[in-house]
Amino acid sequence: MTTIAIVGSIEFSIYGPVAAVHQVLPGMRFLGKNRGTIVFVNGGAAVAPGRNVTGTSVAFADQAAYAQLLNEVLGEEGIQVSLLIIGGRIFTEDTEKVPAVLAGYLWDLHTKRDRFRHQVSAD
Repeated sequence: MTTIAIVGSIEFSIYGPVAAVHQVLPGMRFLGKNRGTIVFVNGGAAVAPGRNVTGTSVAFADQAAYAQLLNEVLGEEGIQVSLLIIGGRIFTEDTEKVPAVLAGYLWDLHTKRDRFRHQVSAD
């Protein structure tokens, strides 16, 4: 595993989301009660690391931890933070991973506000 692969994965999976949260958080805090939802979408390496995907395994696990910490802190302010983990490939032959079904999971995380994480199993 090269350092470049890990750095790129961390820049994409950690630095990008942190910057995005910093941009939207002031507006969400302004909204009042049930101030909105931040949803992270992540791959299965977040919970089942693999040596062939070391960079994303490290970065996805870090992103999941960041999201969980945000959920704990921002939940006290009425801001829902959730995580959708999609294991394996997204393809239309898997009825749990077709785009409409995945969109439904995201919508449920936003509207029901009843859990931090939903995981779709691997192929």
